[in-house]
Amino acid sequence: MVTGFTRNSYTLNSDPSFSSDNGGSIIFNDDAAYRKSTFSNFSGNTFTVSMWIKTSQSSGRLFGIARSPSSYAKQMIMWLTSSKVGVYGASNSLSTVNDGTWRFVTVVRSSGTYKYFINQSLDVTRTGQDSKTFNVNDLVIGWDYRNNGSGFEGNIGAIYFYNSDLTNDQVVNNYNVTKSRYGH
Repeated sequence: MVTGFTRNSYTLNSDPSFSSDNGGSIIFNDDAAYRKSTFSNFSGNTFTVSMWIKTSQSSGRLFGIARSPSSYAKQMIMWLTSSKVGVYGASNSLSTVNDGTWRFVTVVRSSGTYKYFINQSLDVTRTGQDSKTFNVNDLVIGWDYRNNGSGFEGNIGAIYFYNSDLTNDQVVNNYNVTKSRYGH
């Protein structure tokens, strides 16, 4: 967990907290983050990110890779904006995800094609940046080193990172095997 970190005169002063509801989740409050600086094997043209989130926030950062204070190039950001989930370089989902209930959000990228899933359904397919190889593997969940005041407010449950593009059936399977934990 990151606390006491200062960037551009903005300091993270609190820790995320833990809730044992739904099998456990981390509660973020816009002023806290989780950081793993040795995250590996998440570069290249294909990847999948899935996470369970619960929020009523309309904008904030879910996670960032390679967006550390000293590295702004070749980065990957997953966010909430206008109440939708999005990825830097690939626009946003069509559906909103901030209704205060648990949502399983998934982004699958393969050579410039991004598929957004909400729960078990394909929401939209977008064209975006391809050949994104990340500069470093510095992972931050719930905040963004570069944009002050962009922290996440809400719960994040399980997060899954894959260095492959999951099929629609694999995304649906991941939803089905975890959904009961989140009341679906």
